[in-house]
Order: sequence, then structure tokens, then C-alpha cells
Amino acid sequence: MEKEGGRMERLKVDKTQVKLLEGEYTEFDKENHFKLISSLKKFGQIRPINVISDEGNNLYCFEGRKILSAINSQHMDLREVEVNIWSLNLDSMISLNLIINDLKFETNDIKLSELLNKINKPDAGKLPYTKELLGDYLKLINFDWLEYERSEETQLGLFE
Repeated sequence: MEKEGGRMERLKVDKTQVKLLEGEYTEFDKENHFKLISSLKKFGQIRPINVISDEGNNLYCFEGRKILSAINSQHMDLREVEVNIWSLNLDSMISLNLIINDLKFETNDIKLSELLNKINKPDAGKLPYTKELLGDYLKLINFDWLEYERSEETQLGLFE
């Protein structure tokens, strides 16, 4: 976005200074909302919120609204939020918002299973997975297909 005349500065600001900007287009996901709250409580804010500033120095969140909403709704001890303050026109701001939100990649379950199996004692309380899902990922690369062929288990039985 720098080539389009925008510049960015990273700061910590009082959370009450940041207002939500209209333009939400992603759906609310209750499970992810509670994962986000849990992560914020355990680790604090690990990803900055993207904001723009108007001439009156008001800050408006255009990306990261779920982080800001979670921080504000739970009355957490976080008094400051880390922000990227962008100097952008409306077109560039909307474009940046779409680019950031579109940068979600599919998970390769096999590689994730390999990575999780490298952790000595994986703890669902510290990872963004339920206990059941974590267990499934840990078993995935260790699944014995030869044993499965010898058993009378049906494919549907694998998913029960």
C-alpha cells in the first residue's frame, strides 16, 4: 500500500480511543470468538489492530474489529491496544481491509499433525483446538492403516 501513498505507524493507544468503523462483512463465529477471548486472556494482544486517523486524531478500526470487540466486551485488564495507524484514502483502506481478510490459507492437516506431534506435551488449553480436535490431529500421522485394513471397522466408524 506504500506505493499508493499510504504510510503506517505502530503504536500502543488507550483502547477507548479506538472506535469501530462501519463496513463489517465477515460473520460472527461464536467458537472463534471464545477462542479469541481465551487467547487474549492468556497471552494478551499478539496481533495489532489496523486503524485510520481522521483530522481530529480519532482512531477508527477497519480491520481487527473482532479483537477490539473481544477486548471491550470482556472488560479485560488490557487498557492499551497495539495499533497500526494507516494514512490512507477510503479506496486504499477498503482494499487493504479486503487483502488482509482474504489472506487466510487452508490448513494441511498432515503437516499440522506432524508439527503438533513435535510438541512434548501438547495442551489444548494453550492451543487453539478443542481437546478432541487436538487428539484427532495427534493421531492422524500415527494412524495405522494396515491395522485398519485388518479390522472390520467401516469408514463411517472412523468419524464417530
